[in-house]
Amino acid sequence: MEALYKIIHGEAEALEFYIKEDSSMTDKTLEAMPIREGVLVAGIIRNGKVMIPNGKSVFQKNDSVIVITKITGMQNLEDILK
Repeated sequence: MEALYKIIHGEAEALEFYIKEDSSMTDKTLEAMPIREGVLVAGIIRNGKVMIPNGKSVFQKNDSVIVITKITGMQNLEDILK
């Protein structure tokens, strides 16, 4: 995790994760991933450009991923999965 921000009076968290080249989450569409209930993948930052993802979006090496959730204790990007 690169950054964690408490938002909405501490009821939710905005987290930033960095995709390392050894990640098992690259080259898969978001719709193919079993993402946990209560997790929103809100943005992907690639080469300095911010993208709002959809189901067809794919994580790539060196991406930063912004996640919004009410689930606490997430330490790495794989924690968003069921």
